[in-house]
Amino acid sequence: MWNLSPFSFFRGVSANPPVVCFCPVRNGKRQKIDTLNNIEGAGDFVVNIVSEDIVPQINATSAEFLPEVDEFEVSGLTPVPRDLVESPRVRKSRVSMECKPVRVVETSELPFGGSIVAGSTCVLARPTV
Repeated sequence: MWNLSPFSFFRGVSANPPVVCFCPVRNGKRQKIDTLNNIEGAGDFVVNIVSEDIVPQINATSAEFLPEVDEFEVSGLTPVPRDLVESPRVRKSRVSMECKPVRVVETSELPFGGSIVAGSTCVLARPTV
């Protein structure tokens, strides 16, 4: 099943190779969220830049779902094949960055503590119409 997760921001931290980072936090029970578990398990992730017209759909994925729930189905968004990673892109995204993690740094195991995820961008993809 596929996980989608809205993040308010991410950051470019390197140009060569292009690296982006973001910070998923643990839930109130000190558990890693699906996003981080999936990155560590699959070894990839996609950063999708969304426009205002799909914000309500992507925000619907912020709920805590069981890992076996397909969040593309929950949100009504359409997955599209990717070029170099296993995780799908969001069809209506303005830009998608297919990434491989280069480092995950655990900053706190406390409730709402987090990790810093840095990923090397393999492919920069435009939307599929």
